[in-house]
Amino acid sequence: VLDADKFVQAVQGESVKERMDSAARVQRQTNRKKLISIIELVLFCGRQGIALRGHRDAGPLTLEDPLENDGNFRALVRLKIRSGDDLLRDHLETAPGNATYLSPQIQNEILVASSTLVQQTIVSQVNSAKCFSLLAD
Repeated sequence: VLDADKFVQAVQGESVKERMDSAARVQRQTNRKKLISIIELVLFCGRQGIALRGHRDAGPLTLEDPLENDGNFRALVRLKIRSGDDLLRDHLETAPGNATYLSPQIQNEILVASSTLVQQTIVSQVNSAKCFSLLAD
């Protein structure tokens, strides 16, 4: 009887497609929030002129302090987690090793994407201006 009641509720409620769409939408939002934490750290290092990587920054990231310096980016990730970013902590604890989005390749892709956005903004402003000047040091 209980299973029949659940079936009736499911039929009267949203369809399977609607449920799957809703679950996919929630998953996308969660994934974006995870990536935002990582992107913020890369952009912070870029704005401050801080090198991202150290000599030994390969392999999985542990939340404990490493024996050897593994770079500014990884140290900032640990700091952000210690400061209360539970979503980032959960991501690093549960994500497969090939989907942590902390690799040098991902860092470079974030930098390239952000530099493209900055370049597009500058080009747009130059194109809309009546005149402009360029100062170089």
